[in-house]
Amino acid sequence: MRVLVVGGTRFIGRHTVKELLRRDHEVALFHRGQTPNPFGDRVTELLGDRQDRGSVERALEGQRFDGVVDIAYAWSSRTGAREVSHMVDALTPPPERYVYLSSVSVYGDGPLPLREDGRRDPSLGAYSEDKIAAEDYLFEQQKRGRLSVSMVRPPFVYGPWNDIPRETWLWDRILADRPVILPDEGRTLFQWAAARDVAWGLAECLQNPEADGQAFNIAEAEPVTHAEFIDRLARVAGKPVEKLPVSRKRIHELGGSSMGSSMYFGATLDAETDFSVSIEKAQKILGFRPTDPKEGLAEAFRWYLANDRGRMPKFTFDKKVLGR
Repeated sequence: MRVLVVGGTRFIGRHTVKELLRRDHEVALFHRGQTPNPFGDRVTELLGDRQDRGSVERALEGQRFDGVVDIAYAWSSRTGAREVSHMVDALTPPPERYVYLSSVSVYGDGPLPLREDGRRDPSLGAYSEDKIAAEDYLFEQQKRGRLSVSMVRPPFVYGPWNDIPRETWLWDRILADRPVILPDEGRTLFQWAAARDVAWGLAECLQNPEADGQAFNIAEAEPVTHAEFIDRLARVAGKPVEKLPVSRKRIHELGGSSMGSSMYFGATLDAETDFSVSIEKAQKILGFRPTDPKEGLAEAFRWYLANDRGRMPKFTFDKKVLGR
């Protein structure tokens, strides 16, 4: 297949292009050119800004694709139904398949583990709102007979090339022999996915006819607590770790936040309420087999040691909370 990847130069996008090339697809990247193309002449580059309809039309003029994998999300300007429609409208003739990287952030409250037919809630924040709007737009195109679409919904994603400070943020503390702040007692459940598994899911949806019109959770088989995840990271690093419980009330009184310089548990990781999703549908329909967390985290740790150790964190907010 000739496949257009929207994004493709960072984290999940890099894993996805790697997986598509492994499957012998011909790949073109549509991106803004702000991040260098890591694949060289193995892919075709099409430069444009998906926020600008004219820019998209100029970049895709005369191009034909069998499938699209839509990954890119711009946090600063947001990426929702409007931006997805720019891509769809510019693709003439329409591709056979359109696979969209959504998120488990679309889900509202419900019995755990959450399943793909669960209630979605756009009131949870801008990111959830954008992902739901994009999903709704694409499913509507399917109903109209314009496209064949699939959605992949991962939870927190780890792995090589992760540019979001999550597992790497925590390894910074473990390798520096710093204690790790545990919000409350670290008993909150959350769930992860290996980036290579997300890439596999996107590529599989592209060529599996049973994925037509479906959404899939792609994640590890089971959730873990905050404390258990810290222990996993420490075991992979071969280091002991001191976990210090601090009440969320106290953390927030001191100015703790989910992002930025006052981050206390990695970017947006502290969801405060238990969360888990079922992967039964992906296992049954796609044949999905999640990566063993030991194997996946070991790969991520090797990348971290080789590529992400140039920073010298000062642990300023940690010291403010812990007093040392």
